[in-house]
Amino acid sequence: MIEERRKITDLRSRNSRAISNLIDLNSMKLKDIRHRMNQRVIHLIESESTAIAHLRAQIRALSPAATLERGYAIVQGESGEIIRQESQVKVDQSVLIRVSVGEFSAIRIINTK
Repeated sequence: MIEERRKITDLRSRNSRAISNLIDLNSMKLKDIRHRMNQRVIHLIESESTAIAHLRAQIRALSPAATLERGYAIVQGESGEIIRQESQVKVDQSVLIRVSVGEFSAIRIINTK
């Protein structure tokens, strides 16, 4: 009887150690997975932040304000339409010229054709 109790105690002890070892092993695996997931999320955030910064730079470079800052102007007719060809403006017709800082009006005084 004593021998059986010792065997039962030993089995319980071995089972307890085995369960404890499994818990420790799974806990370490979980920590590793968590760490790798966090690293992946950080990497994705950094990667997407870089992509967003590049897109912002492209938007700024292509914006009308950036075009004006490079020395170009936007010319509008009397009703607000964008003037793309000189034939859109008649002699004595007023246009609005927008530059990087401000705007002014002008009148076509001669026909160059």
